[in-house]
Amino acid sequence: MPFPLHGSRFIAPFWSDVDLRGSCVDCNRVSYKLTPTALFVSWHRVGYWSAQTDLLNSFQVIITDGTDPVIPGGNNVSFCYGNMQWATSDGNSGANGSGGIPATVGVNQATGADVSYAQVGRFRELGMNYDGPYGEGSGVDWLDSAHFVFSTADPVGVSPIFAWQSDCDTISLMVGDELEYDMLVLAGGPGQSVSVLSECTTVQSYTELSNTQGAQALVTSFMAPDEADIGFHTITYVAQNDSTNPTSATGTLVVQVVPDITTGISDHAEGRLSVFPNPVESVLRYTIDRDAQDRFLQILTMDGRLIRQLATLPGAYTGTIDVHDLAPGTYFLRNGSFAMRFMKD
Repeated sequence: MPFPLHGSRFIAPFWSDVDLRGSCVDCNRVSYKLTPTALFVSWHRVGYWSAQTDLLNSFQVIITDGTDPVIPGGNNVSFCYGNMQWATSDGNSGANGSGGIPATVGVNQATGADVSYAQVGRFRELGMNYDGPYGEGSGVDWLDSAHFVFSTADPVGVSPIFAWQSDCDTISLMVGDELEYDMLVLAGGPGQSVSVLSECTTVQSYTELSNTQGAQALVTSFMAPDEADIGFHTITYVAQNDSTNPTSATGTLVVQVVPDITTGISDHAEGRLSVFPNPVESVLRYTIDRDAQDRFLQILTMDGRLIRQLATLPGAYTGTIDVHDLAPGTYFLRNGSFAMRFMKD
């Protein structure tokens, strides 16, 4: 059912018919961790009713007392998503993971006769379409790699909901790169509008390219750091609902600026060096130029640290590299004077 629901309190990272009975490899696992200040619950590759495992979802909820730094900005709820493949179940009049009664993502606060609630969305279909927090037909793939942060601590209502582009709160870029970042913020309840202010006082080139407010506020930020900006910087977003009793929330995005390690290296490597897939999860495939004189491949971090070097076999111009143990982030694969950037998921 959609929110609001009287007499109940819900925090719903994905309210639908998860079914753990199906048989599959490395799936249908739910785990939790409880600390003095936080509860973590993760659903790892879970199927849907009735015992279906052809499509699997991965997601997590974190609930804190508002002081745990795992959720910054004074917020106390976080929803994180991996690969989301199904929206609804056969038990909700769906078929093959879609159709029927939508899954609900959001929070329902009920105190006596009063109910305050907010939704991220209602997800009924497969695909990337999104029809807003209170529509009925969003595509579940829109949740892939998404990360939502908000607060339920204020008794007057739910705070604005920050919708990060990914589950990373730190972005790395080199001197000479340009960053254009979209921050989506959802209002903390139906019929509300949210406004957002942003700032990054330590990077001179920081500016807002656009800032729209409404039921969904969207701030597009831009920066083009130079050598004076090498180091860590914080973009701070302050959002406020326009309700009778307004609630507010703060979100932060950390940007790490590193030196340009491609000086003397051509990153126009088309035809000389290629990688696939990009982003990569476990196995990176590469192809080097047949005329390449350097038979060594190097993996470097964004700040130029060499973390792996391997030799290609004589006469071999394609191969694979196992990168499953690399931390998520951005890296370079270098061969001689050519380098290709790749992202590890």
